Order: sequence, then C-alpha cells, then structure tokens
Amino acid sequence: MESKGLKYATINYEEPSTLVDAFKGVEVVISTVTFAASGQQKHLARAAKEAGVKLFAPSEYGSQSHMVTHPIHLAKKEIQDYLKEIKLPYTLFYTGVFSDLFFAP
Repeated sequence: MESKGLKYATINYEEPSTLVDAFKGVEVVISTVTFAASGQQKHLARAAKEAGVKLFAPSEYGSQSHMVTHPIHLAKKEIQDYLKEIKLPYTLFYTGVFSDLFFAP
C-alpha cells in the first residue's frame, strides 16, 4: 500500500524550476496566497502546468470574483483568464464573507 503524505520543498520564486520540481508528481495545487501576493499565482500556475498538475485551485476569498467587475477583484479575474489561456483545469472555492468581520469585538 502506498503511503500518502506531505511533501516539503524549498522553492524560490526567482527560479521557476524549483516550483516545477516541487510540483512533479502532484495532482492538485491549492493556492492559498494572500491578496497582496496574488500576482505570484501566475508563477504557480505556469509551474503546475509544466509539471503536469491536473487541477489548480487559485486563492479565492469572499465573493464570486468571476462575476464581479470591481477593481479589487481584477487580480483574481486575471489568474482565471490566465488559467484558461494555458489550458490548466481549475476550480474556484468561494468561502463567502468571513463571519469574524461582523462578530469581532
């Protein structure tokens, strides 16, 4: 029986080959980068595609960004368009508004 578990890898965004090496043998990449680092997702997606990843889940928080035209969501829309462009299958997980925004003291 094959053991499944975590794989730790040291990567350097300045050296894309480190991302590709880290993604080899990985079927799904779930990006959890913050809003401030959302531009890095193109690097992740490109490396995932090159490594043969089967599904990419870009970082999504809050409302349905594929339907919103507000400038704050443009970075999310850009990564979705990029994933289509490079033909990397993807899925979006919308969490809705975080309840701690309303219930914080």
